[in-house]
Amino acid sequence: LQVRFVDLRETRVDPEAGKLLPPDLLQRARAMPVTITDGRLLLAMADPLDFETVDYVRVLTGKEVERAVCTEAAGPQVAVASRWWRWSLRWPSSASA
Repeated sequence: LQVRFVDLRETRVDPEAGKLLPPDLLQRARAMPVTITDGRLLLAMADPLDFETVDYVRVLTGKEVERAVCTEAAGPQVAVASRWWRWSLRWPSSASA
């Protein structure tokens, strides 16, 4: 299995990548979009062999998906990040004010 490891506690998640997927999917799949590079989405997952989710994300985003493994312990980071994502959509950023 040639899948890289991503430690979500130490990796900066690109907010634009985070906006691509709905929070309920992230929680259900135990996954977190990390970055977008050259049209490819890096998706950290507790189960990188969940090809059903990988295919769904590919169709939903229109991007190639590069899988990465993250630990189950990253679950709280995914939950917090998805709550932040929902909150950030409701409130304008200070940069836009």
